Amino acid sequence: MGTVAVLAPGLASDTSRWAAINAMYYEKSGDGQAREDAFRSLNYSTYFAASDGRIACCGLDYADSYWFDDGYGDHIRNYLWAMGAIPEFAPVGENHLLHSSSVVQDVEYGERKIRYRTFDRSATEVLRLSFKPADITAGGQTLSERGDLREPGYTIRALAGGDYFVRIRHLDSNEISIS
Repeated sequence: MGTVAVLAPGLASDTSRWAAINAMYYEKSGDGQAREDAFRSLNYSTYFAASDGRIACCGLDYADSYWFDDGYGDHIRNYLWAMGAIPEFAPVGENHLLHSSSVVQDVEYGERKIRYRTFDRSATEVLRLSFKPADITAGGQTLSERGDLREPGYTIRALAGGDYFVRIRHLDSNEISIS
């Protein structure tokens, strides 16, 4: 079997997409090189962003580099997908709902409390939290901490810096509260 060569993308949206693909592959496989490629590609991709949020096609020194790039639609979305797959990439010391298998209709962040509503009553979410939750409910019913999510409940994994990676699986309710 021959060797497959993969060229690193160059444009902002291509590079961030490559990062998201590697992040999701790492999430499923645990492949350390995929994680490293995701991390480096996300970092490289930031060089295409101006301080006002515009995304350049070909680097910031190229004249008229803002007129055609498709990065506005998918550049940031790829970062969100990557953070949903690797919560360690999300900001430290902050609370973020990073991914949901359903559309999130509303989210409310409070001091050591998050409430959100999904479109589907059955869904799975990924969060990075600055606190260890004491109580997670779906529709007012307490969910149990579990070793895996074969059943409704949640898992918690401590992250460096005192944050927590929380994955929640709920059935029969789209109103989730974390405190």
